[in-house]
Amino acid sequence: MNKDKFMKDIQSIYAAFGKSFPTNAVALSIWKRVEDLPDGFMDYAVERFENSTSFPTNPGFELRRVLWPEYLDKNPHLRAHETKHGCRHCSPETPGFFWAYEQDGKRYSLKC
Repeated sequence: MNKDKFMKDIQSIYAAFGKSFPTNAVALSIWKRVEDLPDGFMDYAVERFENSTSFPTNPGFELRRVLWPEYLDKNPHLRAHETKHGCRHCSPETPGFFWAYEQDGKRYSLKC
């Protein structure tokens, strides 16, 4: 996420509720919670905040734990997809790795 865009969006959220812009420490704390999220998310978050009846007591938590899952539900293409690769020499359920142990208990992860 672009930090400048985030700061402008946070400022508009605070202004919508008649609140003064938070201190740099507070703004950076909120930024740290959402810096890895895409820019489009903040457009959604600003709209949700501005259509809300009250300002949240913890905007960082609200952004990361409440609005982000909502945004992902509405944009499923943004979710990471897990792929599993089975061993082509064994059954498809076998992941292709196994543990081998020496007599002294030393353990090795080996490829099938």
